[in-house]
Amino acid sequence: MVRKEFPSIHLFTADTPRGYIVQRNIAAGLAKGAFLFYLDDDAEFSSPDVVDQTLEDFRNQPEVAAVAIPYTEPPSYERIFQSAPDAGLCWVCPQFVGTACAVRRSIFLDLGGFDESLVHQGEERDFCIRLLDLGFHVRIGSSEVIVHHRSAHRDFRRMAYYGRRNDILFNWKNTPFPQILFRITGTVFVGVWHSLRCGELGAGLKGVIAAVDEIFRGAARIPVRRMTHDAHRQLRKRGMLPIGQCE
Repeated sequence: MVRKEFPSIHLFTADTPRGYIVQRNIAAGLAKGAFLFYLDDDAEFSSPDVVDQTLEDFRNQPEVAAVAIPYTEPPSYERIFQSAPDAGLCWVCPQFVGTACAVRRSIFLDLGGFDESLVHQGEERDFCIRLLDLGFHVRIGSSEVIVHHRSAHRDFRRMAYYGRRNDILFNWKNTPFPQILFRITGTVFVGVWHSLRCGELGAGLKGVIAAVDEIFRGAARIPVRRMTHDAHRQLRKRGMLPIGQCE
């Protein structure tokens, strides 16, 4: 259908499934434009103006490397996520959601894209803390929303497994010493408790064990600066912070 109805579009397909993190990195290498827009298969633009409006969010903001595009979820549409409380100010946030974001392609490639070892989930947080460590920001977008149609048939066991695994690997990779000593312990405790509450304790424990195994096998550790780590934690606690007037 795409080839027939959009003959000017280059359509690339994978012979074998490799996961969305890998495929997003491949797509970034194939792209030619200055900006990458990511949209999952269960999401759509609410307006044809979303791209142009988001490009305006980058204009005259060289320190902004990524934009977290506002999105909503049916059927209620009551809440708009990644939305600025005051449109007259520019707001920075700790990370974007992969189904609603735009990134400067050159910076994305310079950082090596998303961490493919994470396989599923958590790649946005890892990428965004590395952005912050280079002095760049993720900005809350001001465009019309993306509509995210969340699937009713999610694999919660898979989510619990990779959620617990990747939380631990994120801290192992990025947290500086001595904070790493406390963060790993706290992450394991919170992850197990969360898995218990969600009814997926078994999958969560398997994720914890998998992460510990990978650490002992030599999982990469490339900690960010302590000031970056502290700033990222503060942003996560606050949700977002204003950085000045929007032009």
